[in-house]
Amino acid sequence: MKPSLTHLSALVMAIVLLHVTANAAVITSAATSREANYESSNPTSTAWYDNTGCFPSYGVITAAQWNTTDGSQPGYKGTGILQWNLTGFTTPGDTMGTVASASVTILPYSADGNLYKVYRLTGAIDGTTTWNSKPVLDTSAFVSFTAGANYTLKTVDVSSLLANNGSLTTFGVAVLLDSGYSDQNFFSTAFAGWPAYDTQNKLSADYSVVPVPEPASLALLGLGAVALLRRRR
Repeated sequence: MKPSLTHLSALVMAIVLLHVTANAAVITSAATSREANYESSNPTSTAWYDNTGCFPSYGVITAAQWNTTDGSQPGYKGTGILQWNLTGFTTPGDTMGTVASASVTILPYSADGNLYKVYRLTGAIDGTTTWNSKPVLDTSAFVSFTAGANYTLKTVDVSSLLANNGSLTTFGVAVLLDSGYSDQNFFSTAFAGWPAYDTQNKLSADYSVVPVPEPASLALLGLGAVALLRRRR
């Protein structure tokens, strides 16, 4: 029986699976690397509220409004961003593997019954990011949640969003008000004398990282391919 491309594909998969197994990474309770509030009516400002712990939402805002590139601005509507540094990405090109779990806990404020949509950021933010320069949202998937009673912690499952993170070494989300009361809608960390909540702005996740094949593995793959092609001839 002659070797086929199926055999070559099997060899590739064997090498990839070997690396995934050998380079699994787990992250738990990661400290926040960045949080920010952006407001479209002040598009060149790096923050629109005087505290990073409270994320007001003055009106419903859609992902399309967030991602607009035509210069339009949806009034005073804005939202909060949370971003965490990920571990296990040791080489440029490493990608997200299997995501077993991922969640973040926040504190709803004047938000009882509000409906929110959480989207993944397609790029990283830093201290210079503004409404005009913010990364767009990945609209292929989102997570919806309804806020519970005010001042009651809410845990949001973001596993599906983290699974789409690709090779980004940060994981960022934007929480958009979909419907409900438009005001100071939730807190991410301690605020206004509530130090008991200052440990809640964390990403708890369990995932694997698929590393870039090492040169030795690429060489092995190349030799295997040559050998298979020679046998076919």
